Amino acid sequence: MRVCASGTTVRVATTLSQTGPVPTVNRIIVLSIGCLFGALPARADSKDRVWAPGPAAIQKVETAIGPVVDFAGAKCPPQKLKDFARYYYGIIDANGDPIIVGQLLLVKDWPGRHAGVYIQASGITDGGCGIANVWFDAQTSQLVYAFWGGR
Repeated sequence: MRVCASGTTVRVATTLSQTGPVPTVNRIIVLSIGCLFGALPARADSKDRVWAPGPAAIQKVETAIGPVVDFAGAKCPPQKLKDFARYYYGIIDANGDPIIVGQLLLVKDWPGRHAGVYIQASGITDGGCGIANVWFDAQTSQLVYAFWGGR
């Protein structure tokens, strides 16, 4: 084991060739590469990129949507927000910005679903005018996307 200047511990394996142990120079190269990768930040796991928005954040999303779900230019009829089972979860997008993803299921079109707020993904991928999708930028408090149908 070796400890790099960054504090990373690297296991250095000694391999044997037909002529004996690998020369010290090769060990130094392996140690240097291990220290380099140990010092770099790890890519965020998908579980680190998903988060649960709180009640205040959900309130901001629903204020931005308004009491009636009506996306300009859509062929779907306006519907009251209270008539939806509203599923929300947060993601960190590729730019590192927190986004609240909402999928609103019109209860009359989805038997077994009940109106209200749920902090989880809905598990639904398509549904025409029975699903409204929103993406809300949690930093700017602006709707980024709003559309009907699946993803």
